[in-house]
Amino acid sequence: MNKSYEHWESQFIDDMVIKFEFSGNDAVAFKERLLLDNSQKTQSDLSKELKESKEFSSNTLRDCWHKKIYPMLKKHGFDYQDEDNYNGKYGKTWESVRKWLKEEIFPEYIENVAPRTTIELWQELWEKSEDSSNIYIRKSVSDQKSASESNLPHLGLKSKRWNNPQADCPSFSIGSKINYHVRLSNDGYLILAEKFASGEICCLVPSFFSPAFPLYFGTLILPKDKDDPFEVEGPVGYEEILAVFSQEEPQLDWLPKPEDEPLELQTEHLASLLNHVNKNNCQLMRYKYLITA
Repeated sequence: MNKSYEHWESQFIDDMVIKFEFSGNDAVAFKERLLLDNSQKTQSDLSKELKESKEFSSNTLRDCWHKKIYPMLKKHGFDYQDEDNYNGKYGKTWESVRKWLKEEIFPEYIENVAPRTTIELWQELWEKSEDSSNIYIRKSVSDQKSASESNLPHLGLKSKRWNNPQADCPSFSIGSKINYHVRLSNDGYLILAEKFASGEICCLVPSFFSPAFPLYFGTLILPKDKDDPFEVEGPVGYEEILAVFSQEEPQLDWLPKPEDEPLELQTEHLASLLNHVNKNNCQLMRYKYLITA
């Protein structure tokens, strides 16, 4: 998805008109003055054009901005310099307003803009993460035959004339009993989600599979009940594990409680997780494996 300010400018400014509750001449003055296409036009030239097009009544751009727009933006955090605030971050100009919107408001806006599918959001999180040896899978004690010994062809398919290539990642056959291992270099907060071969995405940590927050330095083994490991089920295909680790507790009101079952993640959950990742110092790790027949 194209995330540039220029690509989203018109829709973004329209949404800011709604956010700041501008209407009539104030709405027109706000949008037209901020559009990049009008950057080189003087206040008087732009005001004249708007009156000729009958979008404007008797007000001037300057009146709209000074009587309504600047005061409203100040209520929403536009920190401009004036006689009461000598140390403001921005000048009291429309150029500074656009700078403020572009640098401070637009980044969060574009991360929550709709529509985006769960798969698109997952893929963006996946691309932000890195393959990590800190996540790995081991067969449970009751199922010691290793994945490398199984020697099953990719997706479990072959014929006399064709051998499907071996998987580019570890593989486990349906029915295998496995445990997930996640090495943590520090104490902190772990969110671990998995995209199953079926396409569903679930949050496994936190949930009743893992200890409660915060987690401590060392290796986390899932499920926490080692006598009840995961059992690999179909369909065949790739499973993707994504871990988000941070020192600060995530402020995500949808996260499961320690006693809850894993939560199936929807678009709004992944959008807020992506926003959390973009706004905080998080370590993103990923791991992929293959389920075979």
